[in-house]
Amino acid sequence: MSGNPDSPSPHVTRLSTHRKVDDLNRLADTRVQMGLHFAAGLQELHGK
Repeated sequence: MSGNPDSPSPHVTRLSTHRKVDDLNRLADTRVQMGLHFAAGLQELHGK
């Protein structure tokens, strides 16, 4: 083994990175949904 002995194992790092990506994807989905709602609201306003 080379490198810093205090650093977590690659497996642990990969797992936590995976979890972060999942969280980011969930956040992105929420933002997309909010954006769609916002756009629909704007279209309704402009349509009237």
